[in-house]
Amino acid sequence: MGIKEKIFQTKTRLLLLKEQILDNVIQESRAVLRHKNEMGSFFELTKVLYYLDGKKIYYQDNSNGLLHKRPEFEIYNGSIIPGNHSLTVELVYRGRSNLFSYLKGYVFKLRSAYTFYAAKGRITQVSVIGYERGGIGTDLEDKPYIKYEVKQIQNRAKTAPAAAAKKK
Repeated sequence: MGIKEKIFQTKTRLLLLKEQILDNVIQESRAVLRHKNEMGSFFELTKVLYYLDGKKIYYQDNSNGLLHKRPEFEIYNGSIIPGNHSLTVELVYRGRSNLFSYLKGYVFKLRSAYTFYAAKGRITQVSVIGYERGGIGTDLEDKPYIKYEVKQIQNRAKTAPAAAAKKK
């Protein structure tokens, strides 16, 4: 890449930053990532690890007992650049049962990757759900699974000050 192209790209980035900071023209996106544990009583969540675009954003183990007590909690809530984003999740479950003692020896390591789109000026809500799939005939090893639910809503925080200014 030539020096003229680098200068042009730098000028373009500076103009976009100027618009964003001074004129508030570019609306940012926001991501809210939530973890939900919908596993049955035979599975105890022992570790949670989340990566957003390759960077670790959350880690928690069950050494303090919090993971098992909280069926739902927030992983991330913040600004994000509009566009595609990669979410990687690692969950570790341990078998749990007073009736079937052999379950305590089972460890289930789940790893899943998901790509979501963050639209400009919107809040993208991603729920990551660890759940038990199948029925009575499903092998124990095949039950733990991860699914994703995505919802986008209008980012009202950006439009509220403009609406208030029009009323005055």
